[in-house]
Amino acid sequence: MNGKTVRPDGRTIEEVCHRLLDDINRWSPEVQAGIRSTLWHGVFTKAHQQVEVLLKACASTMVAEAGDAGAAAVAVVGGGKPIAAMTMGQHVDLVRRLGSDLFGGEDRRLLDRLTELRNDFVHGRLPREHGPTRTVEFLSLAQELCRSRLVAAMSGAASEMSGSIQPNQECSEVTKEVRFRDGTIIRASSLPDRHVNADWRGFGLYADARWAPSWPAEVISWPDSGIPDRFEEAAEQICRAFDLAHRGEHVEVGCAGGIGRTGTILACMAVLAGEPKINAVKWVRENYDQDAVEPDQQGRPIQECWVERFADYVRGRTATNT
Repeated sequence: MNGKTVRPDGRTIEEVCHRLLDDINRWSPEVQAGIRSTLWHGVFTKAHQQVEVLLKACASTMVAEAGDAGAAAVAVVGGGKPIAAMTMGQHVDLVRRLGSDLFGGEDRRLLDRLTELRNDFVHGRLPREHGPTRTVEFLSLAQELCRSRLVAAMSGAASEMSGSIQPNQECSEVTKEVRFRDGTIIRASSLPDRHVNADWRGFGLYADARWAPSWPAEVISWPDSGIPDRFEEAAEQICRAFDLAHRGEHVEVGCAGGIGRTGTILACMAVLAGEPKINAVKWVRENYDQDAVEPDQQGRPIQECWVERFADYVRGRTATNT
């Protein structure tokens, strides 16, 4: 391996591994002890996102090193999609196709189980009662991945280019900035990323009471994987937060994992920014997170329906005021 690629944000594979291992060391004792086991959802979300980053970086490096064979593998696995738009399963497929000489049976088991757990989680197939134990398993497997022969080989490849690379310091690594079509900017976070003294934040809107903000903020009464308890109150809270951001205030939104409820808030804000209601959820999944706006435990798209109801409410509210 000669290492032609590094992460687009400037981090090498080795740096991604160090970050993930540091986070695993921080999260594992808490989840294993069960002291705050209700945080497993947010921990699992952050862990699988970082594993996806790692596997994407490995796949990108292997494709660059493989030349024509790499391009052919991308065409077969992604069906024309670039690596950045592929799923974790497709990144695993690329890695297995191009790195067969690096794998033993245990390596394949590791990648298959990581992918299985991730898919069960994001598609709502992971029972809540199994959440903490499955989170611990996922963290353990992620730790194995960071120390595997595969990642060691990729780190060696990427490190040859790392001398001229500096980590990107433009934006906090624990938040994701979302810019809407009208230029309004919102930052989205998950509960494990809660920072009391975030200098950039002027206001927060949270869909989980465990945020317990001591800064200017509002909290929506909203159960995980569900919809707000009081529709009109929640709709007005979202409108107020968006209005602040639209006027230039630095606004943060968040829930536990930063995916379902946060994604639903962002989809509502996309409507306020001018996105048609039928396209709002799609826009958030393309511009924020592909798993945003989750179904309930029975697989029903109740959060998507709530976004549509919000759009109708805003349209009626606007008509009344004009």
